[in-house]
Amino acid sequence: MPEPSAPNSPAPRRARRQAVAATFLLAAGLVLTALLAFTLAHRARRGAYRDFLAEAGGARARAARELQLYLEVFDSIRRLHGLSDRVTPEAFAEIAQKGMLHQQRILGAYGFAQILPAADRAAAERQGSPIVESDGRGGYVPAPARPAYFPLTYQTPAGGLGVPTGYDFGSDPAAHGALSEMFRHAIFTIAPTPSPDAFLLFAPTLYIADPSSPSPIPSGFAVALFSPARLLAPVAEDLHRTTVALLPPSPATDARRAAAALSSPGEPRWLSAAPVAIGQQEWLFCAESAPSCWLPGLPRTPLLAAALGTLLSLGLFLWLWNASRQTAQVERLVRRRTAQLAEANRRLAALMEERRQLEESVLRIGREERTRVGRDLHDSLGQKLTGALYLFSAWSRRHAPPGDPDAAQIASTLKDAVTQVRRIARGLAPVALTEDGLPDALRALAEEASALYPLDVDFYYEREGRPRDAAAAEHLYLIAQEAVTNAAKHSGGSRVAITLDFAPEGGILTIEDDGRGMEAADAPDAVGGNGLRIMRHRADILGGTLRTDTAAPSGTRLAITFPAAPA
Repeated sequence: MPEPSAPNSPAPRRARRQAVAATFLLAAGLVLTALLAFTLAHRARRGAYRDFLAEAGGARARAARELQLYLEVFDSIRRLHGLSDRVTPEAFAEIAQKGMLHQQRILGAYGFAQILPAADRAAAERQGSPIVESDGRGGYVPAPARPAYFPLTYQTPAGGLGVPTGYDFGSDPAAHGALSEMFRHAIFTIAPTPSPDAFLLFAPTLYIADPSSPSPIPSGFAVALFSPARLLAPVAEDLHRTTVALLPPSPATDARRAAAALSSPGEPRWLSAAPVAIGQQEWLFCAESAPSCWLPGLPRTPLLAAALGTLLSLGLFLWLWNASRQTAQVERLVRRRTAQLAEANRRLAALMEERRQLEESVLRIGREERTRVGRDLHDSLGQKLTGALYLFSAWSRRHAPPGDPDAAQIASTLKDAVTQVRRIARGLAPVALTEDGLPDALRALAEEASALYPLDVDFYYEREGRPRDAAAAEHLYLIAQEAVTNAAKHSGGSRVAITLDFAPEGGILTIEDDGRGMEAADAPDAVGGNGLRIMRHRADILGGTLRTDTAAPSGTRLAITFPAAPA
């Protein structure tokens, strides 16, 4: 039987040291866990506070831009009102309804008022609406006698300002005070309305000269319905954790300003405030954090901290593992779709090449057929008509009396038929239309167009050169022919200039008329119809580009750049 250990033996001392070490490690773990939780919570609050300040600053800048835009549009309306004495009310209303949609969208509701002396009230009411004021119960009654009135003469949309046309703004003490401030300092002023989120914004207009005054005085003013909530609506749409408000001067506004100055990152909710000048008043832009913007303190106990860390680690692992699987699936899908798109592009390129070859074959067959028909007309029908003309001339000299009108008419008809057949044959198969004969063909086109249409068609040949091949020369000729025909039919001009030039980098063919031109707002394809599309297609076939300049009234200019044959 072993002998029991003494109290001071090495084994108990080792056990006590391990116990002390375990206790120390447990305490240290608890302290470090608590310190870490506190540090993380404080850092989270500081980060959230910085995010809030950044979001509030961005919202304040956006609100300042919206307010600046609102005031600029209101100022433009005020300036536009200066034209009202030179424009009929019906025309001004039409301008406001059809040409000022942007201003209506920004301002919402606005209108114009005038300064009306008491002596002019009767005449003004005969020409327009009666001058009224609020009866305090939602209705309106005729305004009593006053030295002067400030009636509303126009508003859009109808009833948008919340008062009828003819309403005297001077009957409202708040509005009257704002108007007095506006006339005294010639600045924008603002006045409250019965609605807590609607204010009236005033600005002087229509200055007139007064001999008794050293400076012009206003004879009217513009008014707009200013709604802070409506102004801030686009700003609030981009915010996620912050609410914003634009507050007028009041004790409550001063309290919000003081609360914003005292807010700190340790508080669960934060405020940010900045002054905003609107007219003669200093308003307050206030941003307040939403409840989700602050983070509660992290757990202080080691068990909850460990559990939270384990859960977060496991959740992060599962999320990353699932994300990696999804990423792999997406990559496989992208590779498969990329291969499919590459195959589709290859097939599309093959189809486009086949289509291009078919189009070239169709054009070549059409060109050969036109050439054959033109030569048949020239060599067969043209020769026979020419022979008939010679035979008839010989017959008429022998059998018809001199000056016979019938013989002259028949000879003239045969000559016209020969000329028409030659013109048709030349249009179907231009003479000598090769890469070297393009200038002659274009010169003949100009001469024939001058004879056929009421136009002066001139051809200018600048630097010498030649297109790539005969097919390219024919495409260029047909483009010029189509352009001259379009100018004769649609331009309404009197002159067309065809210019062929060859530069070191390539050739350029321009056809320019002095007609009415195309409307700048219309697409060239829509104006030119199939003719312009066919010309652009021919330019693509010969490897060139077609550009149109259609700014009215300088006429229309078509420029075709194309590759030239080597020198």
